[in-house]
Amino acid sequence: MPFYECQMQNELPFDFTYLVKTIDSYSLDLMNLVQSRRESTDLENRIISSGGYAIGEDPTKKYVISPVKPDVPYLDFSPLQNALHQLEISVERVNTLIKNNITANSVSVTLTDHLQGRTTVAYRKRASSS
Repeated sequence: MPFYECQMQNELPFDFTYLVKTIDSYSLDLMNLVQSRRESTDLENRIISSGGYAIGEDPTKKYVISPVKPDVPYLDFSPLQNALHQLEISVERVNTLIKNNITANSVSVTLTDHLQGRTTVAYRKRASSS
């Protein structure tokens, strides 16, 4: 949808809320995958250590029993979760700014000025600290 059509409908052509939901979904999938991999590796290692595969071998065929797999490490997902929380807060702020700055059929310039002003201030602070 072109930008000018979005202005006529009093909405911008993007919504970061869906980005946050997608990233949250991916991070949950990743945490669940690590947990399930840890559980399956633990089960596999217990079967190997107890000789479960050796008991079920066919004596007429030669099988190589796989060695014990290394344990799946515990990963710290707190930085990812903290960053996602900060992203949620930022998206809520942007959505609030957008809602507060949309008028009858146009977008107020203050939103753009606000965002550009923050970028300029951040750049000036970084440049002066160097």
